[in-house]
This record gives sequence, C-alpha cells and structure tokens, in this order.
Amino acid sequence: MDKLHKEFSDIIRLKSWTEVSKTYVLPKKLVRIGKPKVLSGAQLRHLKELQSKA
Repeated sequence: MDKLHKEFSDIIRLKSWTEVSKTYVLPKKLVRIGKPKVLSGAQLRHLKELQSKA
C-alpha cells in the first residue's frame, strides 16, 4: 500500500498511522475481493518445480 500511495497520492491517501498499523482511504471502486484460486495437483507440481529451479 505504501508504494501505491506514493505513486497515486492523489487517489490513495494515508489517513492515520501508528507504530504497528496504517489506515488508507481510497475509492470503493478500487477495492476488489474474490475467492482464492484452487490449484490442481498438476499446477501445484509445476509451481514446486519452478521454485526448486530458482
């Protein structure tokens, strides 16, 4: 959120902050909530292979 706030400070503004948290204000249309993806066994194996190569 800090990076987005710096890049789009006219849209996303920092409302308050403490040592452990920050509160931002942004338009409702920018917030998106969705169900997490469910990966198949083949997709999981592929991701594990990619991680082991890195």
